[in-house]
Amino acid sequence: MELGTFPSLDIYLSHDSDASKFALDKVKLIGRLLKQEGVQLVSDIDSSILVVAVITKDYLKKVEADEGNCSNEFNYAVQTRKLQIPVVIDFEEIDPKGWQNGFVKVALEGNSPLDLSSEGDRLEEDVRNLATEIKNRVKLFLAEEGTEQPEQFDFSHLTAERDFVTLVRALSSQEGGIQTKAALALATLADDGANQAAIAVAAGIAPLVDTLFTGTVVGRTYATAALANLACNEANRVTIVEAGAIFPVVKLLQKGKPHAKTQ
Repeated sequence: MELGTFPSLDIYLSHDSDASKFALDKVKLIGRLLKQEGVQLVSDIDSSILVVAVITKDYLKKVEADEGNCSNEFNYAVQTRKLQIPVVIDFEEIDPKGWQNGFVKVALEGNSPLDLSSEGDRLEEDVRNLATEIKNRVKLFLAEEGTEQPEQFDFSHLTAERDFVTLVRALSSQEGGIQTKAALALATLADDGANQAAIAVAAGIAPLVDTLFTGTVVGRTYATAALANLACNEANRVTIVEAGAIFPVVKLLQKGKPHAKTQ
């Protein structure tokens, strides 16, 4: 699992992959315009710091019916407590008061959608406003979390030496930056099947589960990614469940992680 650089403006653009050609073309255009504003699109939710949900009538229907890729993505973003910014590309869906009462409306309560139903120069301006909103949300989130930049904690030697015991101990640090960096290092190492059993032997599963509840939001994201990778080893799955990772990791294993779409 490839993880985005932290802190970053790595975002996941969630949309209905079965939408009309007009809607899909507009989503691609929005993605290109965001890149021009320094916002990077990533191919999976775990790698993102924020999710932009492109709300359409069909998107709402599918999430409420729990079907389709957008349902998996929206539910997973909520379960992993990702920052979300809803945007609308259908003029008729601009006002959330008109949305059917259900999970999306409740989950995004107080999070007013941005209007991207415009075209041409106006759309470019609106996407610039979205990029500014993304940057402001991320800055505010990092300030509220008190998250330190992990770059100040150099764990590269621990990763290279596969010092699982020290990395696991670092998960218990009261310093959010150290814990986040340790979770990131373990998630990266756990992507290698040869390391999955070794991390479990180093008693890494329980601290990773604890990080789901005690870490910063970014730290919890990396811990989720690490546990998802560790769960590729069948012997680790029971340990993960017994450690209390019913939510959100078990949901992830049941539904499968949302995969990349063509942005």
